[in-house]
Amino acid sequence: MPQELPALEVGLPVFWAHGRRDDKVPIDSARAAGRMLETWGVHVDFCESDSGHKVGADCLRALGGWVGRLDSSA
Repeated sequence: MPQELPALEVGLPVFWAHGRRDDKVPIDSARAAGRMLETWGVHVDFCESDSGHKVGADCLRALGGWVGRLDSSA
């Protein structure tokens, strides 16, 4: 997480995707950052895939569903 991240809107929807085999950012760091955002009141949809440092196919599909749910609730 950036050190100087500005305040985020409570309830802000965030889609967070991370690969369990990421050799640049450990999965535990991504999980911890997602939990931190949740403590700030941000609504995090966290997707893990068996990919490396990229968005895996499973999370891309999940992202499409997530965007569709946002569109239908607007």
